[in-house]
Amino acid sequence: MRGKTVLVTGAGQGLGAAVARRLAADGATVIGADLAKPRTCPASATGSST
Repeated sequence: MRGKTVLVTGAGQGLGAAVARRLAADGATVIGADLAKPRTCPASATGSST
């Protein structure tokens, strides 16, 4: 996934967060979106884009 940019909906928790973390670990630039209150996306803890 290195060099790819992906949009993950529901990235604030659960399956969406897991997908965002996995894609970030695989080298993708991740843009996380969620309808819940704004907060830091779990994927951002890995140092990737959210």
